[in-house]
Amino acid sequence: MDRGKKQKIAVMFICIVAGSILSIQYKTNKSISAANIPVHRSREVALEYQKLKEEREQLLREINSLEQKVRIYESEKSGEDEFLEALYSEIEKYKMLSGYESLSGEGVTVKIEEPPQAEGGAGVVKYYDTLIEIVNVLNAAEAEAISINEQRYTSFTEIVPAGNHIEINGVSQGPPFEIKALGNSKDLENSLRLKGGVVWLLEQQYNMQIQIEKEDRVIVPRYTKNIEYRYSDVVKQ
Repeated sequence: MDRGKKQKIAVMFICIVAGSILSIQYKTNKSISAANIPVHRSREVALEYQKLKEEREQLLREINSLEQKVRIYESEKSGEDEFLEALYSEIEKYKMLSGYESLSGEGVTVKIEEPPQAEGGAGVVKYYDTLIEIVNVLNAAEAEAISINEQRYTSFTEIVPAGNHIEINGVSQGPPFEIKALGNSKDLENSLRLKGGVVWLLEQQYNMQIQIEKEDRVIVPRYTKNIEYRYSDVVKQ
């Protein structure tokens, strides 16, 4: 089998597996968000959720493996032609920009612990506001990639309060929260620790426990949801 056919087969498998993951993600969220689950079914639902979670993680591992094979095929082929090599380099760059590549490098890790249960403590809405504000500060400090509890933050990411938890990329999340950001670690830390800034106010007014650590190597995972443009098209010049 020639290399071109291998690439097509690998891409086809990735599409099939990605579709399966989206289906599992939908069923998982539907199970979690179902209201008024009878007590006698709570254990059954918990087991079903765990099974779906394990299946999703296995499919994600398969996608990563297949994508790695496709990347090897593309790299080998591009090495034979300067034009293809330049094209491959551009594709990799746009994958990074869109969030479809896991990235690593210098950066910071921000850990938000659940505060002591006291008057003025933070609730779900305050966590929602906190995440939005911290992400905005990191973006203003030119963070190159951001994740929240291993969910990649992109222009398509939704962060919304839902009942007693927060939905990030369609996945239910709750405290503690861990935000990772790639960029100049000193600039990122200084922007967060600014007196009168978001972290200072959260610690002083809401008694929230926030830890900021500079690291030489932070890993930000890739965005795993499938994006489709159904209502938009490229403007032709």
